[in-house]
Amino acid sequence: MAKTIDLNERALEKEHKAFVRFCDVCGGFCGFLIVFMIAGFIAYGYELIKGIVAGGAIEDIISDAANIVACVGIGISVRFGAAVFGKLTKGGTPFTYDVADKIKGASVPLIVSGGIGFATEIAVVIMTEGFGFAADKFDFFGGLDILVFGLALSALSYIFSYGCKLQQESDETI
Repeated sequence: MAKTIDLNERALEKEHKAFVRFCDVCGGFCGFLIVFMIAGFIAYGYELIKGIVAGGAIEDIISDAANIVACVGIGISVRFGAAVFGKLTKGGTPFTYDVADKIKGASVPLIVSGGIGFATEIAVVIMTEGFGFAADKFDFFGGLDILVFGLALSALSYIFSYGCKLQQESDETI
């Protein structure tokens, strides 16, 4: 019977090490994404300033501004993601209120920047095509994908919050 416990403990320890390694890789990838979003912010900022100074098309200027908002929103969200992976690496259980709060914090900038991007895409199409625009001229995913991902993260944060309550009840009954 004691050997079964040892085997279970070894299996759990092995899984925990793999989980920590995965979280470390994801945290490093988040760092890369933050640098990538900063580069995007600089590139779109340059294009925005160049468009304003050169008197470029208003649609291009608005699209560049929306892309800057998307880069900022994604960058902030990824920073929260890096914090989540940092907490998961150190913690024993992923179901802590701190992790749930950080996931919710990651969802808010995505929802805001995705909503702005989607509204901007609609505005640009209406400005260029009018209200009788053809569906093939419209990019239905301009910001909508970011918005949907933010909403999914928001739902995931509520799942983690509920998991925290269940974890707390389980800890109290033992």
